[in-house]
Amino acid sequence: MMIIRKSVTDNELPSENKAATSERFLSSQEIQSLVQERHSGIFSQVEGLSMDHFLLASTKAICERYKIHFANLSTIQRKFVTHYRCGQCGLLPLYHLDLLHIKRVRCRKCGQLIAFKKKGKYGKLRKEIAFELMKENHGDVMLADQ
Repeated sequence: MMIIRKSVTDNELPSENKAATSERFLSSQEIQSLVQERHSGIFSQVEGLSMDHFLLASTKAICERYKIHFANLSTIQRKFVTHYRCGQCGLLPLYHLDLLHIKRVRCRKCGQLIAFKKKGKYGKLRKEIAFELMKENHGDVMLADQ
């Protein structure tokens, strides 16, 4: 038994509705291209580098300032320097932080408040790296000192 499917657009749409549908499709494509141009997402390309590359580069630079050898850190130590913990999402890279309000740092994925303090072994480094990423992403943003 052989089943042959007919195109839905050929059989059910009148010719005048086909033109209107194609016009709507073109306008939605234009909207998508405009949204993609304006969207500076997590994997946006700034000077040819992804956010992961920015995260590693800024982490290495800040570790050098504090005389910490990033290459000598263990894998889990690197993860604690470059990631934060969200109650719902788990462990996420620092570029997923929403730093619009310094006192109320939120997770970009779920919007939950994050306890983002300078406490802990790498807390100061983590906070400095997050603000460095924000500066690189959004230009030279002036941030108040904590």
